[in-house]
Amino acid sequence: MSFEKMQGLKDVRQQVRKHPHKKYGKQDLSRIQYITLHHSGTSSGDAFSFADYHVRHHGWPGIGYHFVITRNGTLQWTNSLVTVSYHTGGKNSGNIGVCLTGTGSFTLSQIESLDRLLILLTGQFKIPVRNVLGHNEHPGQHTSCPGMNMAAVRTGLYQRNSKLTANRKNEQASILLKELNGIFRRGMKGAKIRDLQNLLVLAGERLPEYGADGIYGQETESAVRSFQRKHGLNIDGIAGPKTLTMLARIIGQTPSF
Repeated sequence: MSFEKMQGLKDVRQQVRKHPHKKYGKQDLSRIQYITLHHSGTSSGDAFSFADYHVRHHGWPGIGYHFVITRNGTLQWTNSLVTVSYHTGGKNSGNIGVCLTGTGSFTLSQIESLDRLLILLTGQFKIPVRNVLGHNEHPGQHTSCPGMNMAAVRTGLYQRNSKLTANRKNEQASILLKELNGIFRRGMKGAKIRDLQNLLVLAGERLPEYGADGIYGQETESAVRSFQRKHGLNIDGIAGPKTLTMLARIIGQTPSF
């Protein structure tokens, strides 16, 4: 199912305030690579009030987000996805902006709407879950936005995606395995560690405290040891070629390393 058919979606693109002269740039949908989450920094508000502020105060062509999720969980579609709007400085192109009304403490209805939206968007546009980021995770952003644990968001999204279909699970794993090669051990950090962590989750291991945070700490080492123990590998907590090959086999992929 595409996001356009999502239950409860309110298309307000033609209703929110726009600048009388300025226009946002456009792009091909094939360029979409990221989803960035934001919070409004306000206790209330919706697409209409945020659009008014962005146009009147900032002088922007229109609202900066593509979607707004209000406190009662209403999902407002505010910009076409071909629109390159202003929501993440220096990283607006190829990036879908999603804003939750609030300052970091969100309602259950908001989280449920966000989950459904992320599942549909990552599937429809083939966006790797590792590219679902908080505003403050992009380089050069000095903000506390979106005020949520993004590692937990990504880990939860991988877990929900992996339950959809075997083909979808394999598709997610294939994206991660394509660039994952080398030897990974405790103390390492970065995007490849995040990919490894998400592969471990897809393979059934748990990262309950920190999730896919891109840091190879004790929790990740324990998950690697658990995986190695289950599959007859040398239990050293180091993810080398044999462990990566077994991960690929268990998830149903042919490794590219």
